[in-house]
Amino acid sequence: MTGVQPFVVYSMLLLGMLLPVGLLTLAGRRFSISRSLLGQIPESLPPVIVLLLGMIFWSVAYSLELLTHDPIVMRRLHQFAFTGTAVVPMAVLLVALALVFDFRITTRAWIVAMALPVTTIGLAWTNPAHGLVWTSFETVAVGQLTSLKTTEGPWFWVHTYSSYAFMGVAVVLLAMRSHRVWSTSPGESVALIATIGIPWILNAVYLFTTASPVDPTPLAGLVSATILFGVVARDRVKTLVPSASGALFERTGDPMLLLDREGRIVHVNREGARYLDAEIDSLLGSPLHDVWPEFDFVAGCEGRHPDLRLRNVAEAAPRDFDVRLFPGGSSSEDSPVFILALRDITERRRAEAIAAEAADRDEQTGLANRRCFRETLARWIAEARDEHGLLALFILDIDDLKLVNDLYGQNAGDESILSVASALEDGRVDGGEPIESFPGRLGGDEFALLVRGMSRKEEIEGLATRLQRRIGASASCEFQVSASIGISLLSGDSPDLSSLFRQADLACRVAQRDGRGLFRFFEPEIEAKLDRQATVSRALWKAIRAGDFTLVFQPKVELPTGSVIGFEALIRWTSDELGFVSPEEFIAIAEKNGSIQAIGRWVLTRTCSLLAQWRAEGVDEVRVAVNVSALELRDPDFSEFVFACLEEHRVDPAQLEFEITERSFLGDDAEMATALNALRSAGIHISLDDFGTGYATLACLSRIDLDSIKMDRSLVLEVELDGRATSVAATVVTLARMLEMKVIAEGVETVEQAEMLCDLRCHQAQGYLFSRPVPPEEVPLLARARLPLGKPDPASSAD
Repeated sequence: MTGVQPFVVYSMLLLGMLLPVGLLTLAGRRFSISRSLLGQIPESLPPVIVLLLGMIFWSVAYSLELLTHDPIVMRRLHQFAFTGTAVVPMAVLLVALALVFDFRITTRAWIVAMALPVTTIGLAWTNPAHGLVWTSFETVAVGQLTSLKTTEGPWFWVHTYSSYAFMGVAVVLLAMRSHRVWSTSPGESVALIATIGIPWILNAVYLFTTASPVDPTPLAGLVSATILFGVVARDRVKTLVPSASGALFERTGDPMLLLDREGRIVHVNREGARYLDAEIDSLLGSPLHDVWPEFDFVAGCEGRHPDLRLRNVAEAAPRDFDVRLFPGGSSSEDSPVFILALRDITERRRAEAIAAEAADRDEQTGLANRRCFRETLARWIAEARDEHGLLALFILDIDDLKLVNDLYGQNAGDESILSVASALEDGRVDGGEPIESFPGRLGGDEFALLVRGMSRKEEIEGLATRLQRRIGASASCEFQVSASIGISLLSGDSPDLSSLFRQADLACRVAQRDGRGLFRFFEPEIEAKLDRQATVSRALWKAIRAGDFTLVFQPKVELPTGSVIGFEALIRWTSDELGFVSPEEFIAIAEKNGSIQAIGRWVLTRTCSLLAQWRAEGVDEVRVAVNVSALELRDPDFSEFVFACLEEHRVDPAQLEFEITERSFLGDDAEMATALNALRSAGIHISLDDFGTGYATLACLSRIDLDSIKMDRSLVLEVELDGRATSVAATVVTLARMLEMKVIAEGVETVEQAEMLCDLRCHQAQGYLFSRPVPPEEVPLLARARLPLGKPDPASSAD
């Protein structure tokens, strides 16, 4: 025996050191399989892991104890070994309970179960203070080894007999259940009971006899725990313990089957029978491929893990399944060796298909979204390098969509969006030759169109014109839908996707700046123009903070007398950085960057201050018109600011006139109408500016109380040249008189225009024929003048 003992000890030590790595790897794999199949791990796996770790702790410490000759170190290692000894019996009992009754071990159950082992461990480590576990120690030489002989204390026997009791209960529980599967797996039933019982029989022989000076329990227990761990981790114990198998097998809501080596059905859960449209008993023993032909692969596929999908033919509507086949690992010809798990993924597949479609499509319009459009553009660019013809990118931005939403509501905005989408979807684009095109929506009010197959730029211009016409015609709403379009062409200056997008976007911004419903091709000068806009925008904010603006005043005269009856305040700006900047340029930029409200307040405050100054100079009958933007009118504090300004400068409201553009009246803006009517009720005159530019209908004349209408200069220019324009002007004058409003003609530059307006009975006029805009100090003298219908001032220039 002395020659065997070192080999045994070294083997036990080696097993104790190597087993954790291999078994924890197996445990991780089986954890994954159990979760995948059943949504949880077997209840017996956690306690069997505790059992295995306890045996590893016991065997390694005991091996080192035998190889050590120092008595103090041996005692310490004996305490370490006893720590594993104390845990193992209760762990075995918990394994049996979990296997037989599918007993779920909660945190509270663990605490109760481990109370006795923890007490034993505590007493072992404090033994020198009380001697309850061991009363004495003695070292004994056993061949090349040294064994520690102990005299046991009272608590040692409490631990020993309770451990035997735990082990006995575990064996009885497993024996009572194992007879149920004796006919199919008698060998495994006996092996399981023997695996648990034999190590503790050897332990009793060691304690109560002198047969061996070395305890064989750690080595036998380590082998036993390893076997038990493998059985539980492979889930093979479910075939030995039917109650646990049934609970786990039936708990899942997915079809599951157990198959033998030849692919015959050994067991099937209720969900599996339902999907196969058969009774469970009628399926047992049937080859799987007879009831599901798709599963011909089962026979002889041991070790394979196929992952496939099939359709359920048992139902009228086919279903998609994710199918997984796991080897069970049994060598018995009669035992199931495969677990077949099916998961219904029909809804997931449907959701994935919808998501895939949605990933490429804009939800509202059905057009390609930005990502899909960019992918198509990249592909077309690559193809265009090997082909002849032009590749054009259109960027479209719906004009004033935010304004339409604000005035007409979200539904009107949606109708505008759908109108543009409808126009883009027509490959012919309203009567043109068939072309290859690809439309998309980039987001919000921005759309895009790819076009190829045209050979000349003129063809693309015609396409843009037809496209805009179609956009306007496709809307069924009361307002006009239009879009600004920027076009870039694939060339040496735009070799890639980003360049094409940037150039088309810049061209679109220029089209928006120039007006509504226009298209512009990208030109190199565009970037310089946009740089200019950015520079003006930055300088504008600086000018507002510094108050760098001035006002000039253009007189309004009565027709036909020429008497000055009022003035229009016109803003001027000369920048230190940019020099003189025309109002047409910076007002448009101010409306876009949000500074128009600050500019408007400055103009109103300065005008009221000058009215107070002129009153002090004896001119108290003059009325000054101030232009007010739609953004100012929608400011809830605007009316309060106006009245505060009038009160501060003691100005009569009748001396103030607000000129509101037709564009401000787009939609049924009840709040704005209420604010304007309140201002008019206070005595402020309200005038509709630029009448005839086409932004609004005559409906605004009935919604708002107006004092006058300003006939746009474009109509005045045509009066002396076009008979139809004269008829339109006459109609405007007649309508205004019927509504008890004055008509003011702006932009009058010739005597012939003035005489024609007099013939039409137009009330008032202003323009260079009478006077150019003058500085504030000239207003008092001019206010008392009567201006003849003479030649225009040669020094005048456009205001």
